[in-house]
Amino acid sequence: MEFREFLKILGERKKCFWSAWLGIVFIGMLVVFVMPDRTEAVLSFDIARERGGQNIQEYQYDQYYRLEADDRFAKTVAQWLKDPNIQRQIAENASGEISDKHIQRSIRSLRAEKKSANFVQARFIVDDPNEAPIIARSIKNVLDKRTSSLNNGAKDEKWFKIIATGPSISKKNLPFPIVLPFSVILGLLMAVFAVLVLHYFKEDEKRKENENRD
Repeated sequence: MEFREFLKILGERKKCFWSAWLGIVFIGMLVVFVMPDRTEAVLSFDIARERGGQNIQEYQYDQYYRLEADDRFAKTVAQWLKDPNIQRQIAENASGEISDKHIQRSIRSLRAEKKSANFVQARFIVDDPNEAPIIARSIKNVLDKRTSSLNNGAKDEKWFKIIATGPSISKKNLPFPIVLPFSVILGLLMAVFAVLVLHYFKEDEKRKENENRD
């Protein structure tokens, strides 16, 4: 299809074009103003060690292998927070202080990521900022229990230790300066597509009518 022909089609279907374009832009703006603000909580974990009174002179630990062990344990902590069984325990631990509906929403939004060799960050959404410390405390308690169960089988008692910081709370909403140009571009593409589809079906109807007359 040549560009001139394309422009001619747009001119013939300009009502469809503008309706589709402005409709998409309107929907995008409506989402920005109607969608409620989200409250995101960020909980940070540092992987540390407790030697339990062990004489340092009696034990020389290579720092490289220690860092590697911390890195693997940080990965383990991040995977724990993605495990449905761990998430169920977190929800049960917070039950009674928050409604089950809000707990499940926060648990579904829970995301964990290892940021460095001994640093893990968890993010989750809450309906009420006052619920964030409760969910954070539940996460910390469950992780402490899991860590203790691993340390019980270790040579040195309480070898690994998780230090939690936070939660820090911030509002998360759809930014208007980003949604507007995105809606305009998406609306333009969808409008062009709608015009071409409408043109195709109209031409197909004309062709069938001409065939029936013949």
